[in-house]
Amino acid sequence: MKGEVSRFEIGKPVTIAEAKKEIRNRYFARMKESTDYGDDHINRNAEGYLKSLDSFVATKHPNLVIYISC
Repeated sequence: MKGEVSRFEIGKPVTIAEAKKEIRNRYFARMKESTDYGDDHINRNAEGYLKSLDSFVATKHPNLVIYISC
């Protein structure tokens, strides 16, 4: 919109399982840095988050869902 140049790189496709593993690792790291919660609490929250992701994917065709790493 502002006429700026952006560069995008497209990596190799990954499975939902691989994406979920990366999401879990990033979620865990972010929560560990920003809260005083213990590992067990963070793991339980991560599981809940990933279950909601599973529900979302189940309502869509899995081949139409993509994961964009940031």
